[in-house]
Amino acid sequence: LKISFGGGTVMGLGVAGLAVFGLSLIFILLLGQFMDGANDFYINMTVVLESLAGFSLGAESIALFARVGGGIYTKAADVGADLVGKVEAGIPEDDPRNPATIADNVGDNVGDVAGMGADLFGSYVATVLASMVLGNYIIRDMSLDQGSQFSDAFNGMGPILLPLVLAGVGIVASILGTLFIRIKDNSAKEAQVQKALNTGNIFAILITLVASWFLIDYLLPETINGMQFFGEGAKDIPATNVFYATIVGLGVGYLISLFTEYYTALGKKPVLDIVQNSSTGAATNIIAGLSVGMISTASSVLLFAAAIWGSYALAGFYGVAIAASAMMATTAMQLAIDAFGPIADNAGG
Repeated sequence: LKISFGGGTVMGLGVAGLAVFGLSLIFILLLGQFMDGANDFYINMTVVLESLAGFSLGAESIALFARVGGGIYTKAADVGADLVGKVEAGIPEDDPRNPATIADNVGDNVGDVAGMGADLFGSYVATVLASMVLGNYIIRDMSLDQGSQFSDAFNGMGPILLPLVLAGVGIVASILGTLFIRIKDNSAKEAQVQKALNTGNIFAILITLVASWFLIDYLLPETINGMQFFGEGAKDIPATNVFYATIVGLGVGYLISLFTEYYTALGKKPVLDIVQNSSTGAATNIIAGLSVGMISTASSVLLFAAAIWGSYALAGFYGVAIAASAMMATTAMQLAIDAFGPIADNAGG
């Protein structure tokens, strides 16, 4: 666990760190180029964020090829190796006598490490950037409500900086969360390893939650004036509502991980149902697998819908954006856990 998860941590922290570093560096460079004071703050900042969107576009473009291309290779190598090994040659899965095992293990790295990393890199950048754009709208609305340009200790950029700083805090929380991933000895069973990974994830979320309270109190005004709501017009909301939206995002992110574990873990009812249906042949195995896969999406869809509704009711579209940023804040930990699997699989042959 120590070596495998250590390798996964490098990948997770690398992806999240490069995303935040890249966004921050380009944002600072663009501020120096466009924020000259000649035009209105909102207009200049809009130009900055529109230019920054190119970074997100590049990340998503690479993610498309890495994720889709890598996924196709991964499954082709996996199915091919299993067919020629278990069906034709009658040897166990991942047996060193089967040359296709090498392609299978490489495919795990391509799909679950490189592909997943590129995919979440793009999603991570896009989420933070979208939140920054909505933060710019918040500044505009507050300025219109006050009749003068909104100002704070951060040159009037507090709502824009919050998602970026929250992402950075999530990386630190993920680093601290890795310290809680421990097992008693190397003979630990699967349930113990899963429990250790869940513990690290929970601590990362809790650390992010506590830190977000201080961040919101520090970066946002006590009351956000003139926030626009559909059918209600402009409303004044307390900054604590943004913190509650953060709780919604972190909570939904954790619940989705629990539902994912339930539908995919050994010993759980969905997997046992597929095993039972497999006893009557390949056809019932495929039907059972498809049905469980489709049912498993229902919980995530409902949770996302509830999160959007709840965070919007609390803090409008900015609340939805901050909830999404909070959900993605512990991406480093999630990626570390994800990359842990292929590394351990490769070590097993």
